[in-house]
Amino acid sequence: MASYFIPLAKILMGLIWGLLIINLALPFPGQLANAAYFLLVFICIVHLIQLLIIKIVFAKKVQLDTKETLSIFFFGAFKLWQIKTKLF
Repeated sequence: MASYFIPLAKILMGLIWGLLIINLALPFPGQLANAAYFLLVFICIVHLIQLLIIKIVFAKKVQLDTKETLSIFFFGAFKLWQIKTKLF
């Protein structure tokens, strides 16, 4: 079961990002658009904080390339779970 969790979670996160970005081009009706805008900003802030913490705390231990940095931004804790062996 654990081997399916991370890929499934990343697919779900990709779908969420897709819906939030679609909302920017074609806004959802009513208050749903505002909720999606809020969620987009919230997810961006949370993932940026995660990325900054990793870059600051583990700067000497691990060097993240551009691909890993973008993966952490888009997938957050799910990508961190995959690279935890590098961090600890």
